[in-house]
Amino acid sequence: MIVTGDKPLPWQSLAAEELQYHLQRMTGVTVPVQPSSAVDEADKRVAILVGRSDRLSALGIDTTALEPETLIVKTVGN
Repeated sequence: MIVTGDKPLPWQSLAAEELQYHLQRMTGVTVPVQPSSAVDEADKRVAILVGRSDRLSALGIDTTALEPETLIVKTVGN
């Protein structure tokens, strides 16, 4: 799933939709986009976090100092 913050900025929503589109084109599967509050912490599905969210903060990732068009790739657990 693709997880955004509960109130994503317009560019964060666009980034999530664009990622969803490209994943669908590559795999034929539509990956759902969900706000952070709709995802149960016990949910073990793979999550791609887009933009700031409580879930991202809980992982200790601070994106405030990143330059525009920058991303962080990090795996946790599976």
